[in-house]
Amino acid sequence: MPKKHIQDEHRANDIVQTGKRYGGYGVGIQEYCKRIGISLSRWYRMAKTGSQELSPQGKRKVPKNPYALTEEEKGAIVTYAIAHPQYYHREMAYRMVDEGITCTSPSTVYRILRKHGLIGKNFKGPCPELFLLTCAFLDFR
Repeated sequence: MPKKHIQDEHRANDIVQTGKRYGGYGVGIQEYCKRIGISLSRWYRMAKTGSQELSPQGKRKVPKNPYALTEEEKGAIVTYAIAHPQYYHREMAYRMVDEGITCTSPSTVYRILRKHGLIGKNFKGPCPELFLLTCAFLDFR
């Protein structure tokens, strides 16, 4: 039987109260939950929280990552990238660690620079003199 998502708070309260009432008649909570199509843990969660969390697709608290960069650190990375456009993201990450600006990985620096549109500005490309020099010494005989 597919699981039902209970969206109405009054209906959730009715389900909890009915389950408690049926318990007095000798019907177990597990059997009651099976008949109405919800899991036992879901019924206990509704009974415990007072129907505050009605649906599993509802709003869940997303735990904050303790290692996430602060907005100040992100701003420092962007400021450093603008001040030093000659460095790639890897070299920027290591230089910022050496200078004590922020301690982060090169991939994080790359993501922040990409988000702010600063990746294209740091790309140097191949040196045209190098191609000319390499092509000049080719012998076609």
